[in-house]
Amino acid sequence: MADGVNFRLSIWKPFRVDKTLNYSDEVRSSSESYRFDTEHLLEEIYYWHPGQEDPWTCFQQSDALSTVRTVLLEPFDPSVSPNMRSMSNFQRAVQSVRIAFSNSAWGDAVQTVRTARDHMENLRANGALSLLLHFDWIVRTFISVPRASVSIR
Repeated sequence: MADGVNFRLSIWKPFRVDKTLNYSDEVRSSSESYRFDTEHLLEEIYYWHPGQEDPWTCFQQSDALSTVRTVLLEPFDPSVSPNMRSMSNFQRAVQSVRIAFSNSAWGDAVQTVRTARDHMENLRANGALSLLLHFDWIVRTFISVPRASVSIR
């Protein structure tokens, strides 16, 4: 990412093609057996990246961070089939994250604001709880979207 935080969560749904599509003659002549299937197209319907905030700095214990990264990053990598990155699988992952959060301390958010006297103050937000609440919102919002999937990179 441009701002240095390498985290982006995306929600996808199957793309509906509203037009008739055709290949150029060059594509048809170069590969007779190639068949384009619109069922494999996905459309991004939501994305989130935390700006200057690194979502992993909120964990003080490395075992909790390891658990969260294992249940969120590997199973929801964009290279994994969308069927395996379903909203119901994400919902189960969020439950695992909730358990990891309940057993760990949290650190301050890195985001700061300028006060009236021109001092920079830390927002003192519970980053772990903020992350969990955001994930809960994502599940509640997109769980009913047919064949929705999640990718995290």
